[in-house]
Amino acid sequence: MAAYGESVTYKASGKSWYAASMMKNGRSLYRKFFATEDSIYCVDFGMNASDMEKYSPYIEYMEDNFGKADIEKNRTHSD
Repeated sequence: MAAYGESVTYKASGKSWYAASMMKNGRSLYRKFFATEDSIYCVDFGMNASDMEKYSPYIEYMEDNFGKADIEKNRTHSD
């Protein structure tokens, strides 16, 4: 994310995930990575800083529900 902007405004991590936000030129980028045993998943949200309040509840819901259980449940298998 350092290539995206000048300053990290938020970062957090857990056992199998990492999330960060960055601001540049009036735009915000939020990115979360989640790792399973065999894959890495990423979700990105980008928006104008002026729209953050409007979209924050939706992003918060999606971010809170982006995790291993959802990934495993929705994974397609070729068996």
